[in-house]
Amino acid sequence: EFLKKADVLYINMGTLGAQRMVEIEVAMKTARELKKPWVLDPVACGGTSHRAMQCAKAMEYRPTIVRGNGSEIVALAKACSLSQVGEDAGGGRGVDSTASSKSAVPAAVALA
Repeated sequence: EFLKKADVLYINMGTLGAQRMVEIEVAMKTARELKKPWVLDPVACGGTSHRAMQCAKAMEYRPTIVRGNGSEIVALAKACSLSQVGEDAGGGRGVDSTASSKSAVPAAVALA
């Protein structure tokens, strides 16, 4: 109901409890149905396999923008099984990036 009044949806993957994931999925589905732009922030995507899997699942809803640091972008591309991303690319240290923005460009291009 709220999304109908909003101009954009921002999904922050920082808290991924079971109920929260249900709510996130409903919001992404609704944004797609309403043709609303939305932003995915894959917080600490490479931190755990569960987090990476949930972020990859969110990508199936085709966000308008993906906002993340170098390591989050690289981890997201890996989670989405994009072959253009090298195996040696950084995975991050929690929410801190171990990959530079420049080194994440190939992953960002692959995600686009």
